[in-house]
Amino acid sequence: MKNSEKAKSIFEKLEKGHINLWHDISKEEFYILFNEVDWDKLDEVSFDFEMLKLFSKFRDAHTRYFIKNKTLHHKLIYKNNKLYIFDNEKYLEVISINNCSIEELYDSFSKIVCYETKEWKNKQIEIGFNSKYFYEMIGIKDELVAKLYNDNFIELSVASEEELKKRVSTFKPYTYSVMNNVLYLKYSACREDKDIPFIDFVKEIKDKVEELNIDKYILDLRGNAGGNSEILNPFQDLVRDKKMNGVLLIDSGVFSSGRFAIAKFKKEFNTLLIGTPTGGAASSYGYNNNDSVEDKSFSYSIRYWDFSEIFKSKGAIVPDIIVENTIEDLENNYDRVLKKAFEILKVN
Repeated sequence: MKNSEKAKSIFEKLEKGHINLWHDISKEEFYILFNEVDWDKLDEVSFDFEMLKLFSKFRDAHTRYFIKNKTLHHKLIYKNNKLYIFDNEKYLEVISINNCSIEELYDSFSKIVCYETKEWKNKQIEIGFNSKYFYEMIGIKDELVAKLYNDNFIELSVASEEELKKRVSTFKPYTYSVMNNVLYLKYSACREDKDIPFIDFVKEIKDKVEELNIDKYILDLRGNAGGNSEILNPFQDLVRDKKMNGVLLIDSGVFSSGRFAIAKFKKEFNTLLIGTPTGGAASSYGYNNNDSVEDKSFSYSIRYWDFSEIFKSKGAIVPDIIVENTIEDLENNYDRVLKKAFEILKVN
């Protein structure tokens, strides 16, 4: 299949499957852009780049075109318009990569990410900074070298398969601890842990709550990009049954089904939200289907979710109390957002 045929087939499938593909750009406007591309003269990298540019026009973060995974070994963080690299237990400011300024790279990456809020846009661009394939798509094919603010340099290599597998194997979708007689539940993903189903996990929590007579909780949703929105229900039942008082921690990493948890707790318990605005919008498309054409895979939204009545906004969910960890906090393993949560709960 020619590139032009492949691209056309992808967008035909999108239009057929998506609940409302042309909600932000008209079909006519879109195909003017589509026809400006000389598809059959593109190599694979350029084809992916053009596809991402067009997918970004839908303004639907769940409607995505999937590219190669070339995650870098070093961790790069984009925060407050600056880029930092984690090296030797420190966060060091990066001023350029392969002689391209951070501002130039940001502008280039912003054209090929799918988002619905500026918070999720920055989150996706941060992912771009951490992927060698993003640099390849904008024409940087050489080995990557980051220039630091102190004029030192760090080579940026691609993480090995073993390293990536280790990262996945050590990730836990949920953990809990008790601090100062407050239950702290870190809910990092809306999915089951292969080692313990969530319903059994909550039974452990319930036993601890009853043993220690705990009546306060902190539900930490930061970084929760979604999954199955129903998994958290047993914990919500526990909070209701035990009449517990708590707060939710949120940030720009909260997306998709991660928003459902916020909506459920805000609607039923009017739970206080602490942190920074979410990446996912209060109202957005989602519940995506995956599809493919030959070797190219993509997803599209088949539902529309609207929590605007709960949050009085269709955009990012804004916390009741805005608190953000600084880069120095991250370096020193100090969590001022969590600290604020304990202050609100009046716990030392």
